[in-house]
Amino acid sequence: NNLAAFKKHSLLKQSAIDLWPTLPLPVTKYIAVERGNPAIERLAKIGMFRLAREIIDISYDEKLLDQNATELSKMLKIDKNRLNRLRNMACNIDMLRWMQYEKLANTIWPDEMIKDFGDARIKSSEFGFLKTPISFVKCHNYLMKQAAIMDESLKQTLTTWQDYFNMAEQLKMNVDCDQIARPKDLKVAHDELVLIIQSKDLEKTAKNIEKKWPKVNKQLPKLQKFEFEQGEYVVVAPKKVLDIVTEGTILKHCVHTCDYYFERISTDESYLFFLRRAKQPDMPWYTLEVEPSGNIRQKRTTGDNQNADFKKAVPFLKKWQQFFHKQLTEDEKKLGEKADELRKENYANLRKNGNLVWHGRLAGKLLADVLEADFMAAGQ
Repeated sequence: NNLAAFKKHSLLKQSAIDLWPTLPLPVTKYIAVERGNPAIERLAKIGMFRLAREIIDISYDEKLLDQNATELSKMLKIDKNRLNRLRNMACNIDMLRWMQYEKLANTIWPDEMIKDFGDARIKSSEFGFLKTPISFVKCHNYLMKQAAIMDESLKQTLTTWQDYFNMAEQLKMNVDCDQIARPKDLKVAHDELVLIIQSKDLEKTAKNIEKKWPKVNKQLPKLQKFEFEQGEYVVVAPKKVLDIVTEGTILKHCVHTCDYYFERISTDESYLFFLRRAKQPDMPWYTLEVEPSGNIRQKRTTGDNQNADFKKAVPFLKKWQQFFHKQLTEDEKKLGEKADELRKENYANLRKNGNLVWHGRLAGKLLADVLEADFMAAGQ
């Protein structure tokens, strides 16, 4: 209530303490920090609270700031024009570093690039993995395009690119070639290299499963008649255990590590099918657990999740279930009725035992509830 009076006192005369929407520190601590780093007061006075707050959170860095300068732009080691550009993009420290690098390089980069990289906390040093120099603008354009294809954050897309590059070097691929360095579909290229590197381990895992569940490979051929393609999507059936192991490895879920999936295939309780995009029929996308009747018990993608992109495929799956039902023999219909009873019995036991989901974004929820919510009956 008496802040106005205190502002007249020389101690607070230059302070921006009254300008903050929410003061980031207790009053006395803020005054001390602001006096020790005048850039904070200058930034607050022109509304650059995000950058001021981040500067408060770090120890003074002489590489980032020049406390001895009298103008804010010089304190930030840039010029007035670059300061105005930063102000317009509500910058953080990473954007400031990009702008400082731009000044040092005596060039001009698009504000959109600086903002996107700054928001994603991407630093210039993170592109050091590229053996042949590629301009930051081209890197930005490539990452933005790939992030849209992958439906991932810019940071995660960069991590995938770094991982892909590392594997390409391990396989002695010509990473100096632009087609290798920047594949048209980064996720597809990345996953292909994962398969190549892991192929020996995958085959070993598949052989161990085949020894334990010898009936599975004999069951899989009868699923081929249920394969279906229409529009943007296709459902394919695994031809051998190795296909299931490959699917589970790429999507990083448990379909190839849990015995009960192979037991259910062996006893005709449920089967596994792969939902894929028609333009990428060989690239794992969603794994389906399906009863002999066509009921879908589970549909899971990377990390055992179900993402927003699945909703668009639901109408296709309903048409597939109709197609599935038309292929059934009388014996298969009876197997479907039995599987329906076993599923309901399994749900009841899970509820009785209080089984919970232990990992992922569904952690802590009753497993029976999660499975029931995932169930998609044929004909519905």
